[in-house]
Amino acid sequence: DYDSPAADRYLRGIRATGARWITLTPTWYQNHVTDSDLHTTEETASDASVRRITDRAHALGLKVMIKPHVDLPGDQDRAGIRPRDRDAWFSAYRRFITHYADLAADTGAEQLAVGTELAGVSGDPAAWGKVVEEVRAHYDGPLTYAANYDEYRKVRFWKDLDLIGTDATSFYG
Repeated sequence: DYDSPAADRYLRGIRATGARWITLTPTWYQNHVTDSDLHTTEETASDASVRRITDRAHALGLKVMIKPHVDLPGDQDRAGIRPRDRDAWFSAYRRFITHYADLAADTGAEQLAVGTELAGVSGDPAAWGKVVEEVRAHYDGPLTYAANYDEYRKVRFWKDLDLIGTDATSFYG
């Protein structure tokens, strides 16, 4: 959608509301909650499209947060990710997130989320400390983690970040 012919219109509409920021969510995937491998799919926004939409947003005076996601197929919740091999998963995750740290630095994005709603792995402060350290070697802007609404109290690496982030969702049945 970042390269959609309607993207400029959407950005102008966002700006017209008085908003000052947009969030971009390029997404990689893993096939199962226990996998350690992360990969792109045809649904993953290209780096070129992220660059173009960031440039368009900046041209309209909007600031940009890049908030990469790791998702699972179907309606599985990323909060359920619990890899069998945590070391391998964090190694793959660091490659994924530093890729977007480089993209954030290159595009002048004003903020980067080092993770989003990864409750199944967010309780490991040492592993996340290493993630944050590597990201800081690639990007010098403000960092946050987007905790799930029921996860934020369990995150033990807030001190390594610049901002505390919480994704709040309401469900109606």
